[in-house]
Amino acid sequence: MPSRKVKILNSCGRKSKKQLQMYLSRKKNILLMRLRATLRKTTILRIMRFDLIVDEDLKVYLLEANMSPNLSSAHFPPNQLLYEQVLYNLFSLTGVANHMGKLSNDTNVQNMLSAQKNIAVYSDECSTICRESCHALLICELCKPCLTNKMKRALLSAYREHLHRADFARLFPRNIKPNSRVDNGSINLNKINKLQHYWYQGKCNSDITWCS
Repeated sequence: MPSRKVKILNSCGRKSKKQLQMYLSRKKNILLMRLRATLRKTTILRIMRFDLIVDEDLKVYLLEANMSPNLSSAHFPPNQLLYEQVLYNLFSLTGVANHMGKLSNDTNVQNMLSAQKNIAVYSDECSTICRESCHALLICELCKPCLTNKMKRALLSAYREHLHRADFARLFPRNIKPNSRVDNGSINLNKINKLQHYWYQGKCNSDITWCS
C-alpha cells in the first residue's frame, strides 16, 4: 500500500498536470497568433527560442515561442557555451562569420567551436556497460571518463573539420549507415584509427550528416 505521503504527491502531480494542460490550452491561441504575425511574404532569417516542459509521463508541451530570445549568459553562466555555439552557427549560416580568422587558434575559441558535448557518442553504453570499466568494450574508450587527452584532441579536431568541410568529402571512413556494425575492413587499423572509425559510426547513429 502506498504511503499517505505518496498519495498526496500523486494527487499534487495530477493537479499540476491538469493546471498545466489548462494553461497550455489558453496559451495555444496566443502563440499561434504571435507566430502568424511574424510571417512575411519575403524570406527572412529569424532566430527563435521555444520553451518546452516535460510532464511526469514524459510528454512534451510547448510553453511559448520567444521571438527575441535572450542569449546572454549573464543570468545563467553555465549556458555560455550553448549561447556562443548558437550565435556562431547562426552567423556562419548567414555568412557573417564562417571562420574566426586570427582568433582560430585562441583556446577559448577552440573550446567554443568544439566541446565535450559535441564529441560524445554511445551514451547508452557509456552509462551502462562502460560505467565500471573502460576496457569492457573498445568503444568504452570513447566515453568521457576513458578518453585520453590525445584521443580527445583528435576528436575535437575531427568535429571542427566536419563543421567547416563545405564541399570537401571525407575519405575515411567511407560512407557508413546509421546503427550498422563497423565492417571487417577496420580490423587491420591501428587502435587510434579504429577508435576514430567507431566514433564516426557513433556520430552517424545520431546524425545522418556524419554518415558520409
